[in-house]
Order: sequence, then structure tokens, then C-alpha cells
Amino acid sequence: MIFGFVEDGQVTVMDLFSTGNFGPHPPDVELGGTDDILVFGGGEEGEFTTIEFKRALSTNDNYDIPISAGVNKIIWSFGSNDSFTQKHAKRGYGEINI
Repeated sequence: MIFGFVEDGQVTVMDLFSTGNFGPHPPDVELGGTDDILVFGGGEEGEFTTIEFKRALSTNDNYDIPISAGVNKIIWSFGSNDSFTQKHAKRGYGEINI
């Protein structure tokens, strides 16, 4: 899982893993994995937040799923504020074709 937010102009992006169907979502490194975010950035404009990050397609981390050519299934969620602890306001799933 990738979790990100922008608060007071400061961008935070974290490499996490869900240990259950509904969490918790500790950082990979707390479980013995690695932080595989290579570069990140983002910003806020009005009521919109943009988060960008880069990671290897295959990280060799047991807590990451490789990204491959073709269809990749994703889940997403977002909240109404910049809190890591608040439950998301909306969530869903989809596919990205690479």
C-alpha cells in the first residue's frame, strides 16, 4: 500500500502493508520489509491533492506486489483531511492497464 498526504505544504508518502482485511497498515519496514519509494512529491490546489511517487516494478519485498505489463488490480481510498489515523471517507477498486 502507498499512503500519502500533503499537510502545510509538506508531502508525506509511505510504503505500508495491510496485515488484515481492514488494517492495520504498518510500514513495510516494521514487518521486516523495505521502504521502496524512490522519489515522491505532491501538492494541494484548492480542494484537490495530488500525490506522485516512483518505485521499481518489482521490489523483491515480500510486502509488495510486483507491477507487470497488462492489467493490474488496485484498491484506493481517500479521506477528508490529512490524518494517517482517520478512517477513509471513500474507497473502491479498479484496474490499471500498463
